Amino acid sequence: MMNLMVVKPFILSKMAFPLMKENKWGRIINVASIHSVVASPFEAGYITAKHALAGLTRAISPESAQ
Repeated sequence: MMNLMVVKPFILSKMAFPLMKENKWGRIINVASIHSVVASPFEAGYITAKHALAGLTRAISPESAQ
């Protein structure tokens, strides 16, 4: 689950940044559910991955703006 929801978006974002810089335009959109903000019982793996995806999105946003 972490590979699908966190590692792959990280790698794809890393690959897209040079193209976006070259074109001086671009958007990366990551979709997360309510589970990226709150937790539900018996969904630890899914919720952990969604929290990580939201954190990744928040972290790369200011980095990519430079």
